[in-house]
Amino acid sequence: MDEKATQESLEAARAAKMTNVRSTVYTTSDSFQKVASFYKGIAREYSMPRASGTSGKPKKYEQYDLWEAYFIFDGAKDLSASKLWIKIQRPFIGEEIRDLTAIVVSEKN
Repeated sequence: MDEKATQESLEAARAAKMTNVRSTVYTTSDSFQKVASFYKGIAREYSMPRASGTSGKPKKYEQYDLWEAYFIFDGAKDLSASKLWIKIQRPFIGEEIRDLTAIVVSEKN
């Protein structure tokens, strides 16, 4: 678990008054494709507008190619209805940009 990134996520949720959501951020040096392929085998991929998904092309963020994919674990129709979903992203963008794959786990109470 990436303690610093998780803390940033918790602070952002508090600022947005999202008290019923808990986010935990994990980071890995594994490629976006490897991590996304793993989760595609155990959860349903959710198509988010303008996100690359597992089969699309990355969008540009400054000089970086930004890869993003979303996965729902509880059978909900979308992220707003889900109680357990994740976002896979590379590079990790927090207070700084790091060449890591982030796995952001979002859980609703």
